[in-house]
Amino acid sequence: MRIVLIPIRSNDAPKELRKWDLWGPIIFCLLLSTFLSILSKESEKSFGLIFMLVWAGSVIVTLNTRFLGGSASIFQSVSVLGYCVFPLVIPTIIFVFYEPPTAIKGAIVGGAFIWSCASSLAFMGDIVPEHRRTLGAYPVILFYIFIAWIIFLA
Repeated sequence: MRIVLIPIRSNDAPKELRKWDLWGPIIFCLLLSTFLSILSKESEKSFGLIFMLVWAGSVIVTLNTRFLGGSASIFQSVSVLGYCVFPLVIPTIIFVFYEPPTAIKGAIVGGAFIWSCASSLAFMGDIVPEHRRTLGAYPVILFYIFIAWIIFLA
C-alpha cells in the first residue's frame, strides 16, 4: 500500500509484489462499487456491473501481462491492480458528499487517474520485459481510463 500511496519506482517493488493479498483490492472494489451505485440513478444494476468490470478488467490486464512474458502470477497482478484502484476511490467518496463543477470534477478525477497509473506502472514496469513495457502499459492505462470515465460521468 505504501508504494501505491507514494508511486516512486524503487527496489522495494519486486519484494512488495511477492507479498500479494486480495483483501485490500476487494475492499477498494466494494467501496468503489458502493459509492458509484449511490451516485447512480440505477443503483441496483450499477453495483454489480462496476464490481464485475473492475475484477474482469484486472484479470484481462493480468492475462495480457502474462502473454507478454510477465513474471508475476495472476494473483500478484490482480492484487497490484486492485490496490492501485484506491486513488480512484477517493474522488468517488468526495462526490457522494459534494458535487463540484464539471471542470473541478475533471481535474480531481484526472489527478486520481494519473496517481493510479503511476502507482500501477511502478509495479508493472518490473513485471513485463523491458522491450514490451509499452505493450504492457497500454491496457493498464485503458483500464484506469475506463474506471475514471465511469467516475467522471457518475
